Amino acid sequence: MNWSDGPCFPIDTTYYVEKTERPCDLRWLYYMLLKLDLTRLNKSAAVPGLNRDDAYEQRIPFPDLPEQERNAALLDQADRQRSTRRYALELIDTFLPAAFLRLFGDPAENPRAFDRVQVEDLFADSRDGVKCGPFGSALKKHEYVAAGIPVWTMNNVRANAFVEDGCLHVTPQKFEELAAYNAQNSDILISRAGTVGRMAIVRTTHPRSIIHTNIIRLSLNRAKILPIYFVALMTWFAPRVARLKRGQEDAYTFMSTGSLGELQIPLPPFPLQQKFAALMEQVERLRAVQREALRQAEHLFASLLDRAFGG
Repeated sequence: MNWSDGPCFPIDTTYYVEKTERPCDLRWLYYMLLKLDLTRLNKSAAVPGLNRDDAYEQRIPFPDLPEQERNAALLDQADRQRSTRRYALELIDTFLPAAFLRLFGDPAENPRAFDRVQVEDLFADSRDGVKCGPFGSALKKHEYVAAGIPVWTMNNVRANAFVEDGCLHVTPQKFEELAAYNAQNSDILISRAGTVGRMAIVRTTHPRSIIHTNIIRLSLNRAKILPIYFVALMTWFAPRVARLKRGQEDAYTFMSTGSLGELQIPLPPFPLQQKFAALMEQVERLRAVQREALRQAEHLFASLLDRAFGG
C-alpha cells in the first residue's frame, strides 16, 4: 500500500481512494488501511489478489474529523522518523562505493597503476584457497539435526553481510567427516545458487562450522589482501574487473572455483587496504546505530498505529 502526495496514474491492477462520501482525512484513512492489513483477505493460492467486495465489507471505527487529523498528524511524525532513518542507511550504502573509488580509483582503469594479480596467487597458504561445498551425496537432508555444528547456506550470505541466523546443523561426527569444508572467521562465503556471486565475510562465534553444497569458501592470504577489500571490489565493481557473465538482478549466472582463481584484480598496497578496512569498520558502527534507530522508529510507529486504531 502506498500514499501519493501528488497526481498519479494507478495501473489497472490497483485500487485507489481519492475522496470519500463522509468527511474524512485521507491521510488518516491511509494509516487505518495499513492497520487493517487488507493482504490478509487474499484467497488465491497462486496469484495474490484483493476482491473489492471483501474490502468493502470491512468495518472500521470512524471518529470525527478533528480526531482523525490529530491521529494522522502524530502518525505522520513517526512515519517521518522512519523515512529519515531509512534515508540515512541509503546514504551509507551510496557513500561506501564512492569512498572505495576515492581511495583506489576505478578498478577497470586502475589509474594508480596497482599491480594486477591473479586471485589464485592470493590464496591462503595453510588450507585450500577455494573450496566448493560438499556434493549432495556427501551431506543428505536426513543428516541435518536441530542443533549442533552450523552449516552455512545461502540464507547466511546477505549482500555484503554475514548472518548466523537461519543456518542448518550437523552432528560433531558428521563435521569430522566433512572437516575439509570447514569455514573460519575471515573466510569469504560466495553463493553459487540463487543470487549467484553474493559474498560475505564469516564472522561467527562458533569455533567449528562447514559450508553447504551451494556455497564456495574463499580463503585468502591476509598478509597480502584483506578480505574486506576483495568483497567490496567484487560486490560493487565486479563488472569493471571480471568477465563473469551477469544476469537478472545483477547476479552472476555462473560461479566456479576455477573462474574465481583465474580472475585478475588490482592489488593496492597493504597500508591502503588497511585504511579502507578502518573506514569500513567506522561506517559499520554508524550503520549499526542507524539500524537500531530505525528499529526504534518502526516500533514507535507500530505502537502509535495500535493506539490509534486498536479499538
